[in-house]
Amino acid sequence: QKGANLIWYQNKRDEGIMFDKYFSPFPIPALALLYTAVKCCIDEWADGERTDISFSGGEYKEVYDKHVANLKKFDARTKEHGILNAILKEINNTGR
Repeated sequence: QKGANLIWYQNKRDEGIMFDKYFSPFPIPALALLYTAVKCCIDEWADGERTDISFSGGEYKEVYDKHVANLKKFDARTKEHGILNAILKEINNTGR
């Protein structure tokens, strides 16, 4: 939630606030992007010391695509329970 708030909901001019129709519920690609950024941060500390790693599409596209695919699979397998949709709504509602 903190990552989503920092990127999309920090102030009234951020995208999550200004473009509510696109963020309600919070988009799966945005959640995948957030997870990918976290992966980059983990990679920076892989050897116990921080190493600057460029967060770029070339470096992390495959990671991002896997996150999108896994979120969609999770949604499909739990659709009747509405788990992912509830999480996505909560991210947007809390961010707003």
